[in-house]
Amino acid sequence: MSENQQIAYKQIRLFLETRLAQMLKTERETLPPLSLAEIVSLLFAFHGHQNVLGGFGESLGAIRALIGDEQTWARPKPEQPASTAVH
Repeated sequence: MSENQQIAYKQIRLFLETRLAQMLKTERETLPPLSLAEIVSLLFAFHGHQNVLGGFGESLGAIRALIGDEQTWARPKPEQPASTAVH
């Protein structure tokens, strides 16, 4: 993964984990190691009916275009905090 993709991965993960933790009324550090695709799916399961998040396909497609399929579906390693995992 290129340096730009690593930066994008970290920023996207931080944003999505923060949003999910807020929705669950918990801390980001307590979330299990989920892939970005799993987090996006959960966010849409909770609030996809509201026009707050945009389209599911477009959101996931943009993440895939920015960081690639492998990183979109990869779960962070459990021994690392999810917010600092880089694959």
